[in-house]
Amino acid sequence: MPGDEAQEIGRAQEVICAAIVNKVEMAISIQKRLLLPLFFLSGFSALVYEVIWARMLTLVYGSTIEAVSAVVTAFMAGLAMGSYFMGRWIDKRDNILLIYSITEFGIGIVSLSLYFIIIYLPDIHSTFHNIVDIKSSFALFNNNGYILEFLLVFVPTTLMGATFPLMVKSYVSSRNYVGEGMSIIYAINTLGAVFGAFLTGFFLIPYFGVMGTVFTAVTINTLLALAAYLIKRSLPARSAISAITPIPPAFQDNVTWRPLRPPISHTEPIVAFSVLLVTTLSGFASLAYQIAWTRVLTMVIGNSVYAFATILTTFLAGIALGSFVFIRQIDRIKDKILLLGILQLSLWLSVVTFLPRVDSLPSIFLSLFRHLPANFAGVIFIEFIVTFTVVLIPTILMGASFPVAARIYVNTVDSIGEGLGRLYAVNTVGAIFGSFLTGFIFIPTLGVQKTIFFISALNLFSGIILIGQAGSLRKTWRISVPAFSVIFFLYCGATNHDWNKNLLNRGVYIYADWIKSLSDNGISLTDYSKEFKLVSYEEGRHGTVSVTKTVNGLSLQINGKTDAGTTDTDMRTQTLIAALPLMAHPQPRDIAIIGLGSGVSLGAAEQFPVKRIDCIEIMEEVVKANRYFSSFNHNALNNPKTKLIIGDGRNHLMTTNKKYDVIISEPSNPWITGVSNI
Repeated sequence: MPGDEAQEIGRAQEVICAAIVNKVEMAISIQKRLLLPLFFLSGFSALVYEVIWARMLTLVYGSTIEAVSAVVTAFMAGLAMGSYFMGRWIDKRDNILLIYSITEFGIGIVSLSLYFIIIYLPDIHSTFHNIVDIKSSFALFNNNGYILEFLLVFVPTTLMGATFPLMVKSYVSSRNYVGEGMSIIYAINTLGAVFGAFLTGFFLIPYFGVMGTVFTAVTINTLLALAAYLIKRSLPARSAISAITPIPPAFQDNVTWRPLRPPISHTEPIVAFSVLLVTTLSGFASLAYQIAWTRVLTMVIGNSVYAFATILTTFLAGIALGSFVFIRQIDRIKDKILLLGILQLSLWLSVVTFLPRVDSLPSIFLSLFRHLPANFAGVIFIEFIVTFTVVLIPTILMGASFPVAARIYVNTVDSIGEGLGRLYAVNTVGAIFGSFLTGFIFIPTLGVQKTIFFISALNLFSGIILIGQAGSLRKTWRISVPAFSVIFFLYCGATNHDWNKNLLNRGVYIYADWIKSLSDNGISLTDYSKEFKLVSYEEGRHGTVSVTKTVNGLSLQINGKTDAGTTDTDMRTQTLIAALPLMAHPQPRDIAIIGLGSGVSLGAAEQFPVKRIDCIEIMEEVVKANRYFSSFNHNALNNPKTKLIIGDGRNHLMTTNKKYDVIISEPSNPWITGVSNI
């Protein structure tokens, strides 16, 4: 019968469509599993480039805070710009994986070009420095070509920033799993960054060198581009499926790229604004914390290249761990605003409760040093443990906050590119200002301890804003929780004791063997530190400079390590550093001394029949501390022969047209970051 035949045809068509849907679902599922390693490697290569560019560019522009800030600012600004504009553009595009493939290939090509540009950059920089005279009160771009440095890094990082919304757009295809999808991408990408930071600092550069490391990253980008293109080609297009047979309405809703539920209503404007504000403040606080904690940790674990790699790795590892916390639950949690508010308040609480105990870190370091092998691996392990003690809990809370904020702000697949791009951009812009203001203004003005305390107030403020908008909380709780938090914050500010700076200043990372031998004889670190009287202590843009007095005389410490002093041994060393090369030269007239220190080397050089001396010192705090050594260095800074130049010594020698008969390098520890560049 015609009716029976129609039913048979309909059932057959349903069976065929079911098979097609299953095939499509399987293809998409396989595609998603294949995309995750790509996103991991994308984060890996990005951190490889960041570390490499920072290291290479400091050889050109010096190790000043301005030069380093130019790299960080360019990196962050590029990420913000790329994510914002790519996010706005891709929501109306279909070939997302193809665009992602082209972008990754572009990163590789531009980064490879940048490597060769940087190789020849010293000559370019010298020419730029001599031709262009930029008169500006803005130190970041003042007369040193930092604009060129900024532009070089900005171009490839803009492409890197564009990859994040592309990753999420290509992975998230259902309104049901917007939060889970974004969280997975953020977590996997950040985990790749962790391995990138760790392997670059500890393995790639030591074993393959800078060039080999760059080529490794470029190869990864090229393979990512090829893999994304092949995955894109393997996915069956919807038009091809429709051409086989029309899909009945009953099955259309089962295809993953269709919504499984009715569209979720748009986020309320006040909530959207609050999330944007909180995300901006969170970005500000995260980079501010990183800089401030780095300054504290260098007093305990040192400032070698491995110490900085350790800090960067642990910071990213905490964020990666935090981003995994709510992956499965994020789409099921009803009051996400309340959750985000709790995370921000918990972050603030974790900072202010541990802050008074920071001066116990040297004791923790020594305790671990007594029980672990004193070899390279043992010391690196100690550095990781000490760093995790400080940053683990706060960074986990930071890592958990961004996916939750993204899920609140972005609730539809159709707008995921623009929404996530905007959110990622404001977070990165906040990070730029956090990095700049903390290094240039907050730490030199307030000191590290007060800087961290007041930065935590941003998390408190963010938590209060969100708790006040949490619909699942009763009004009494929305009032009482913020009120109690503010009272506790004020209480912490009133009762928070200053760190024992004398204890932090003992340089346990370099004198651990000596202090351990004292402890074996019953002398504790606290007792040992009492032998030193802290005469001066200043936290500047480049580091912490202190002057201490003992029965043996005065000593100058930089980040806890003694670099100069008035003991007999120090005086002989500092005098001979200057005297020996000047005695070897038949007629020295113009000389340069890199590093002021106690000024004894400069004072010794002034006793020779030289005409002019340029003394280059990177830290203004060392110059201020020199007044305590004036009776030992012949009042060196007031000698008319001497011209004091505040800046990076290597950069000065590269850019000056002046020729020197003798160049004396006073810093003598090449394992310290920056010193080896000389």
